[in-house]
Amino acid sequence: MATTTYEIRYPNGRIDAGYDTIADAAAALRSEYPELEYGHDGDLDDHGERTLCWASLDESEDDDGSSAIASIYRSEPDVYFLR
Repeated sequence: MATTTYEIRYPNGRIDAGYDTIADAAAALRSEYPELEYGHDGDLDDHGERTLCWASLDESEDDDGSSAIASIYRSEPDVYFLR
């Protein structure tokens, strides 16, 4: 059975993968953005597709996601077929 991991996707296309939890991914972002704010209605904790991340609370307020510095997604598991 595949283990769920998380990845950070940046607007420039960069992906950092292999985080065990959403909080681990957020902690990695927080090392670069100490005032990181993440989470919203419909995020991964609400069974949504992604969790948006902003550089600060001020940037997150009333934002539609266009000011997000990154998004956290569930990583797609590698699938191997045995013959």
